[in-house]
Amino acid sequence: MTFDDFCSKQMSIEIEQMSVRLMEAETKLKTEVTRIKKKFQVQITEMEMSLDVANKNNIELQKTIKKQSITITVSIPCNIS
Repeated sequence: MTFDDFCSKQMSIEIEQMSVRLMEAETKLKTEVTRIKKKFQVQITEMEMSLDVANKNNIELQKTIKKQSITITVSIPCNIS
């Protein structure tokens, strides 16, 4: 085996090892991205549910305000001169 053959063989081995490490890193990254994506999806769902509750409460409060406003308006006598 010549020096050039040895270098070529060694380079092939190193390229193969780097390819394996790259695939492992890609797999690990994809797994992490999937985990984070699921976590965010859960958080988004929880926020949407909270927003729905807040919107319903807001609607009820607006109705209460309107009723109170009518009650106050009716109970205050008008002094028109």
